[in-house]
Amino acid sequence: MAASATVRVEPEVRDRINQLAAARGVKAAQLVGQLVRAAEEAELLADMNADFEALNEDPTARAAYDEELRDWDAILLDGLGDES
Repeated sequence: MAASATVRVEPEVRDRINQLAAARGVKAAQLVGQLVRAAEEAELLADMNADFEALNEDPTARAAYDEELRDWDAILLDGLGDES
C-alpha cells in the first residue's frame, strides 16, 4: 500500500473534492493527484510559452533557434530507407 498523508482543507473544499471525484468515478486521493498533475502541466506549458515569447522578442536568438531547427530537419531520418 502506498504511503499517504493528511492535507487539511476547508470543509467546503473537501466536499467539492468528494463531489468531483464521485462524478469522475475515482477516489478523492486519485482526483487530487490528477489535479496536481494537471496544474504542473499547465505551469510547464505557461513557462514554455513565456520562453517562446522571450525568444521571439530577441531576433538574434530567434535566428539561431531557427537555424538549429533547419539543421535538425536536414538530418531527420538521414540514412534511413523508405519503410512504407
